[in-house]
Amino acid sequence: MARIEHIAKEDHLIKIGTTTQTVYKVQKGTFLIQSTLESGASHPMVAGVGAIFGDLTFIQGGVSSADIIANSDDCEVICFDKGVIDDLPTNNPLLAGKFYRMLAADMVERFLNVQN
Repeated sequence: MARIEHIAKEDHLIKIGTTTQTVYKVQKGTFLIQSTLESGASHPMVAGVGAIFGDLTFIQGGVSSADIIANSDDCEVICFDKGVIDDLPTNNPLLAGKFYRMLAADMVERFLNVQN
């Protein structure tokens, strides 16, 4: 269902303006998240183990709103590809529910962090 990918320091995991058919969960290392706000201001952040990337474009379609760049040596992510996930409700409904619950919990946490 999932695969592991290693990302070298300073390599892009996701480039702004691109589409992705994969959700990534950080297993090891840190990533720099670089986005530009509507005002033109840059808003860099760092995320580490447990962070999830690519979920919004995975669910909604569209393009990435941020560059995700490996910020430490030997970063490792778990990759969940859309084709496999789309088959889960038929092949393993319980696992499908757990996957989408993981995404929902992460989105709620990010929303609450923005509010504070």
